[in-house]
Amino acid sequence: MAPDLAKRTLELVNIPSESRNETAILDYVRGAMPGAPEYDEDTVLMYAPGAPRVLLAGHVDTVPTQSNLPGRSEDGWVVGLGASDMKGGVAVMIELARAGARFGYLFFGREELAGGESPLPRFFERAGPDFDLVIVLEPTDNTIQAGCLGNLNATLRFRGESAHSARPWTGTNAIEVAVRGLDPLLALEPRPVDVEGLEFVEVLTVTGIEGGIAATSSPTS
Repeated sequence: MAPDLAKRTLELVNIPSESRNETAILDYVRGAMPGAPEYDEDTVLMYAPGAPRVLLAGHVDTVPTQSNLPGRSEDGWVVGLGASDMKGGVAVMIELARAGARFGYLFFGREELAGGESPLPRFFERAGPDFDLVIVLEPTDNTIQAGCLGNLNATLRFRGESAHSARPWTGTNAIEVAVRGLDPLLALEPRPVDVEGLEFVEVLTVTGIEGGIAATSSPTS
């Protein structure tokens, strides 16, 4: 009987696994995979029966929920937090393993965070896996992605001078300063960059903003 990948994916989607909270989904993977992992530490599970030369890899964590849990099946699609990135790929890994496909399988957490929180460097130091090829089952519409875009996070602070909101002209509103300061950055267009024959896109985006101290006061920062 052919595996029901949609059912498997939906089961995975419906296990909350925001980064740093992967315990439940790793327990699910342990229960679904045939045999015991050869490496099981922190948020990393590796299965490598028979010394395979190809390793399939996938992360089990997601970004925070945005009213997209629980998941659902809709018009032949699985819709929900992490369905594409990347619990669909994790479902494929589990079903391949259950079918006896001779690959290595690596599941890991904290991928949706800064690199400093990744559990993989410690895994590489301790386990030292030796494979000819590693394939990460991120969704790519069947195109080969031979490289990964890096990132740099920066925090910008805009300061003003507090004033009552009924007389804002007596101070300097930091939110207004921030809006004006961010405008030239938001106007930057994505720029293709060639790195040793691979094309990447250099882009800048604002991912969070906060400010203000009270509804009756202009903010200082």
